[in-house]
Amino acid sequence: MKKNSFRILRHPADLKIKIRGKNKKEIISGAMSAMFVSAGFSGKGKVIKREIIVKAPDFASLLVSFLSHVLCLSDLYKEVYSRLEPLKIDEKRVKGTLWGQKISKQDLIIKGATFHDLKIKEDKNKHLCATILFDT
Repeated sequence: MKKNSFRILRHPADLKIKIRGKNKKEIISGAMSAMFVSAGFSGKGKVIKREIIVKAPDFASLLVSFLSHVLCLSDLYKEVYSRLEPLKIDEKRVKGTLWGQKISKQDLIIKGATFHDLKIKEDKNKHLCATILFDT
């Protein structure tokens, strides 16, 4: 993930982040990375690969569903994912490989990605910007 492609926004109780990317691929993978980095996750040990397919009716739903699915896998297998190698990302589907490691540190427990205050829009430079709130 590129430096400064996300920032943590102020929120009184939960984790709120804003992700900026050139396309949907950068928003999806950037949101995943930002979620784990912002919550203080780190991993150690051998590299783990997991195949993932997520479908949704539109891109906003796809983003929330993808992040929720990744959080579920992280919690189930006690893993943190640092990279998504997408095979296909479009308006309604993400298919790819997650790369990660076993969790060695976690500062914040994220219960889920939410639709509350979710915003996805294009900026003046034709980059996508997404703001997402995580329930902690």
